[in-house]
Amino acid sequence: MVSRLAGDEFLIVTGILGESSARAYREALQSQVDLTVKQSGVDYDVGFSFGHCSIKYFVEPTYEILISCADEQMYREKALTKGQPLTCKLNKCQKEG
Repeated sequence: MVSRLAGDEFLIVTGILGESSARAYREALQSQVDLTVKQSGVDYDVGFSFGHCSIKYFVEPTYEILISCADEQMYREKALTKGQPLTCKLNKCQKEG
């Protein structure tokens, strides 16, 4: 299931539980985006940030907790790709330093 949260933010709900499966899913999604852009005939890169969270990490997960967890992972990815250290605690991420 895909849902638009706001602006350019989307939520994808899948049956993926493992971290390696989530990475593979992200890579497949990026490949599909790349192919779609290439087929459109335009010459630019389209990328996205991706956060993953699994219900297996929580005793009583709510959608708010899962979205916050995935947001945290997404902000970590953004920081890593930009070379910025980031400190994260569930639902709160900030630049270090």
